[in-house]
Amino acid sequence: MNREKAKALLPVITAFAEGTAIQVRTAAGEWVDTVRAVSFFADASDYRIKPEEVKVERFAVVNKNTGMVLSTLPSRLHADDYAKIAGECVVVPLAGSYER
Repeated sequence: MNREKAKALLPVITAFAEGTAIQVRTAAGEWVDTVRAVSFFADASDYRIKPEEVKVERFAVVNKNTGMVLSTLPSRLHADDYAKIAGECVVVPLAGSYER
């Protein structure tokens, strides 16, 4: 390992030492949690600090007659306003998460 590779891998090693979850890229390109130690011989681009999941709430505006989703909006207030303007709609809360 040269100095440049050590510099690139240092944030991952530091996070690993502090108990932060680390992920490794599989041959298929998917990120999975590591179950073993971080390799000093691996390429730094094969490791990352696991992103934290952020929960978000959104609201769908659904047509009562067709069941068609007309829009998804980030707040209940916006969804209620949209439903009022569109008419014949209900507002349905949606929950999900994404990685930051």
